[in-house]
Amino acid sequence: MSGTHTKKRSIKNPGAARFNRIYSKRTPTKVESLSDQELLTILLGNPTAAASVLEEIGELGQFSRIGEGAGMMHRPGISKGTALKLDVLFEVACRIG
Repeated sequence: MSGTHTKKRSIKNPGAARFNRIYSKRTPTKVESLSDQELLTILLGNPTAAASVLEEIGELGQFSRIGEGAGMMHRPGISKGTALKLDVLFEVACRIG
């Protein structure tokens, strides 16, 4: 056999790892302590899309700067489905206050 060749294990669902970290029985992470990047990744299901959104707006407090999600479809990770999620997220934020 050839030495100690280790195969890198890919994470099929990065959102599951975040879920497990938040709802861990041993040391749960409080949702309030998550970064803007982590929150958007959980909501959008795509870390690339989350990074694109934050690059465009800076921080979640500036979410109103997005406008329509379709306007972000030129950014990496933003598909039609993600653009729709952004529109819905914006509408929910507006209705909450």
